[in-house]
Amino acid sequence: PKEALDPLQTVGRQVEASVRVAHPSLDAAARAKAVRDWLLAVALPDPDGVAALHPHELSGGMAQRVAVAVALATEPDLLVADEPTTGLDWSVRRDVLDLLLRLQKERGLTLLLITHDVAVVRYLAARVLVMFQGRLVEDAPRSAFFEPGPPRHPYAQELVDRVTALERGAAPPETITGPTGPAASSCPYAPRCARLAAEPSLSPRCLSELPPLLPIAPGHRVACWASTP
Repeated sequence: PKEALDPLQTVGRQVEASVRVAHPSLDAAARAKAVRDWLLAVALPDPDGVAALHPHELSGGMAQRVAVAVALATEPDLLVADEPTTGLDWSVRRDVLDLLLRLQKERGLTLLLITHDVAVVRYLAARVLVMFQGRLVEDAPRSAFFEPGPPRHPYAQELVDRVTALERGAAPPETITGPTGPAASSCPYAPRCARLAAEPSLSPRCLSELPPLLPIAPGHRVACWASTP
């Protein structure tokens, strides 16, 4: 998280820069109050003391909260959170996720979460979009993806299977292997697909036609010939 912050500027100056974006006409006293309010909003105690610190004086969890405050002080309608829990232990990760959920509800934000951590997706997301090699391969409500699930695209299923195995204390399934799919005229996941290996009759279509994102249920789309009508 500290890499998102300017090491030469205090926390207060960095939050204040975002406040200026949202409210360029505020005087110094009003900006200082806004900085204090934003640091309180992200549950940082002693906001005046924190505002005087530099990033190297913060813990990882504090730095992540400051980064959230810097982003939100511009008062956006959309907050993009790219791997917001990377480098944090689980107790701090949970606090950061709860913070994002609370702020999203209180401020009416649209939150776009980008992560490789399926457990974080399950905890935070209302809607799940899975990408493989830059293509959207599944778009589903969380209820269809996890509860009861399972995901319908084989790559999404592989991701969930690994997390489920680790949560049970079991060894995860074998690593996804194989080439990455050379052509735009075929399914890019086909060379790695266990479903295709188990159903050879799918091979001609999967290896010759790129599957479009098609609906399989209300609000649920999948780019997989084996999963769509």
